Amino acid sequence: MLSFKQYRKLKQMKLLGGCKPAKNEKERELYNYLLSERLIVRAYYKNTRGYKISQKGHAALREYKVERIRFWLPIIISSLALIISVLQWLLPQR
Repeated sequence: MLSFKQYRKLKQMKLLGGCKPAKNEKERELYNYLLSERLIVRAYYKNTRGYKISQKGHAALREYKVERIRFWLPIIISSLALIISVLQWLLPQR
């Protein structure tokens, strides 16, 4: 499972079509991890060496999105059911 920073960087790469090389140590570590997991590949981006998202990276983005939906959907449904039942209990029926 991706961390939020990894997800955000992959999403940014997907929207922009790639990214330029890392500017600081934290970005470099992030890119090295994503490279080791083969979620990104080295490629040319805007005439400089950079990174692009791989097919495995696209699949990881979809999986992250599905996992978030699987987590939040039951919470939302149960919250709505609780609110509706409390409202029915508080408001008298005619």
